[in-house]
Amino acid sequence: MALGLATPLAQAAQVELRLTIPEAPFHVIGDPVPLHWEFVNRSDRRLAFMWEGCCRLNGRVTASLGQLTLRSEPATAAAQLTAHRFARAARLLPGKPTIFETDLGDWLNIDRSGEYKLTARYTGLLDNQQPQVSRGWQLWKNSATAEPIQVNLFTPTDYVGQRNELSKQAGLALRLDGPRRLDPLQKTMLELELLNLSKAPKTIHWPSDFALWFLDNTGKRPPLTPTLLRTATEQLVLEKNSA
Repeated sequence: MALGLATPLAQAAQVELRLTIPEAPFHVIGDPVPLHWEFVNRSDRRLAFMWEGCCRLNGRVTASLGQLTLRSEPATAAAQLTAHRFARAARLLPGKPTIFETDLGDWLNIDRSGEYKLTARYTGLLDNQQPQVSRGWQLWKNSATAEPIQVNLFTPTDYVGQRNELSKQAGLALRLDGPRRLDPLQKTMLELELLNLSKAPKTIHWPSDFALWFLDNTGKRPPLTPTLLRTATEQLVLEKNSA
């Protein structure tokens, strides 16, 4: 199969863009918040474009909270910019959705609790990009804008401040005990007590249902700290009103 440069569409291609975040009452800042980009080719042509979800070049995301507006900023490192000039093109078949998975944190740094309105715009090809495409594919150079979606975000401090109410809603309380100071060079033993507050047995999967957070003196989560407990999952049944 020969590779070549296809001719860009003379008219705007009918590409529809949708943003989705998995449904949940809220997400906590610092946890991975999946942000999915769904492209639907509404034309009868096979389209190719430059997908990149790491450098924020073709895609732009905006988050609004009242008078506060946050916008994604493109990467500036020369190596990153060059890598996306000649990369292999992504493909959109007619009528078939194509989904790309990213995290909200790939695009924006959010540090305030609230219900945000997210919007996004994606341009299929920038002027300096020459992706590798096969014959029979048309380059999509136009832009698509997604309809706004809502996402409710909590800072870790605000989330912890509501733990009593959240424990009542979930029917499960957690009590973590350990030393006040952690030595990064030594092993530290922590003790976790699970309390079933409901009137019925509750099944949990340990430890996959849980995550461990580390907060600094400002209440923020330091970057690159582990959150998942690396051990085999086991199913536990907590009897009603018991630990």
